[in-house]
Amino acid sequence: MRLEYERQVIHIGLGFIFILLNLVLGRELFSSLLFIILFSGIICMHVKIFHKFRMPYLDKLLFRFERPKVTPGLGSLW
Repeated sequence: MRLEYERQVIHIGLGFIFILLNLVLGRELFSSLLFIILFSGIICMHVKIFHKFRMPYLDKLLFRFERPKVTPGLGSLW
């Protein structure tokens, strides 16, 4: 229960940050920044899952917020 609450708070917080960035930066710059962030995330998850590379900050976030018994990042691909 607590894990789901924390995950929802993180998603709501990131949503507000993205809306604010969109308003401040404008649509074109925000779109470019969002593409870079998403592409970097995909690369990080690929390296983490398939090459077993340790990333201390990412590992800590995944340990704290990922649901148990799932492959990290798999939900965002579907």
